[in-house]
Amino acid sequence: MSKKRKLSLLIILSLLLIPILLTAVSYFFPILLEQNPFYKIVTKSSSDGVDVLEYERYTLIPTVIADIPKGWSVKTTNYRKWTTKLTTPYDNTEEEQILKGEVSIEIYKEKELVAYLTALTELGGLGGVFYKFPDSDPKEVEDFEKEILKSEQEGGLPGIFSIKEVKKDEYTEIDLFGIKTRRLKGNQSPIYLPNTNKDEGEHFTAPTNNLIIFLSEDFKDGPSYQVFYYNKEDSKLETNYKGAAYLLHLNNECGQACLTEENLLTVDSILNSMELRK
Repeated sequence: MSKKRKLSLLIILSLLLIPILLTAVSYFFPILLEQNPFYKIVTKSSSDGVDVLEYERYTLIPTVIADIPKGWSVKTTNYRKWTTKLTTPYDNTEEEQILKGEVSIEIYKEKELVAYLTALTELGGLGGVFYKFPDSDPKEVEDFEKEILKSEQEGGLPGIFSIKEVKKDEYTEIDLFGIKTRRLKGNQSPIYLPNTNKDEGEHFTAPTNNLIIFLSEDFKDGPSYQVFYYNKEDSKLETNYKGAAYLLHLNNECGQACLTEENLLTVDSILNSMELRK
């Protein structure tokens, strides 16, 4: 083979390899995040003079499959990095949290984010709205009201709990990775409620808290993720091998034109058909 031909082949191979190498570097390393198509910035802020950059990485192929209508799409992320400030009487430090696995599942209409299921690492909260459905057990609701009154009296926080009655035509029902789920309609901010009572009849026999947590151990075949904690010196502090919970959001920032009942019914159908990719 002549030197000229060898040089031509080398140039062709280089032209083929350079895009592949650039793609691999862009995917595996969080560089040029503002323009990087594989990453999204979750938060970019400054805290006590320290720049905090939190981001997620999209998977090359979505980790879930679903019946997706024309004009709609599903994206998933498999990596998240962010900083959490720890404040104790003896310490005021920051630590990094790294999530790997099924970190988030996003549903888009065209380029508009409509709904997303996102992993949680911190659970908690006090108070909220609880929902009474037509198939709720009246005795359980009555007992629950007594517990609410007792909690408010003991905590000295009257009015932090409330019960809202939901009529039969005011919700839709889907199956999300094996968890019976209901979406309340007609709200300024539509919300999804999981069936948390684990009743064999799969009915919502007790009020459900407005803190809408889908526990991964309740999924029959649902997403999961790992959590890793690092200190400032990048030394691993702790690994929680399986994530505990997910939160299902509707993107209220896209406006009421985005969250029409027609679009929400499409989101229902996508979630109802969703499975992890084998």
